[in-house]
Amino acid sequence: RSTLFPYTTLFRSHPIVPAAQVMRIQIVDNPTALLQPPEVNMSTTRGTVVLRDLLGYQSANGRYEFAADDVLQRIAAVTEDRIAACTASPVQDAQSEAGVRRTPSPISMKAVQRCLEEIRLFAEWAIGHQYKRLAAY
Repeated sequence: RSTLFPYTTLFRSHPIVPAAQVMRIQIVDNPTALLQPPEVNMSTTRGTVVLRDLLGYQSANGRYEFAADDVLQRIAAVTEDRIAACTASPVQDAQSEAGVRRTPSPISMKAVQRCLEEIRLFAEWAIGHQYKRLAAY
């Protein structure tokens, strides 16, 4: 990774497995800074769940742009119930009127919580280094 472009890869693929889609967060204000941001590891799918579904950002041309202080406020407002709703999978249930009920996945919930924490740490780092605008793509 070049120190000339501070961004962090949100997912690292295993060298034997074919390359996975990558989501990155970059600093929009000054991309030539020499300081390294903290690590954030997240697949594109999980990144979309977190940025779009939990934090409410809209993608423009496959890219999410946000202010570091705004993302911190949105992360602070995320509840366990919202995480559970975003990670729930349909499960057959004969007693349900629709025949299906949605059940949260504890593993997915933990992964989303970890992603939120990594994004929070990244945003705090950006603010501490006087960067205001971030983008994920």
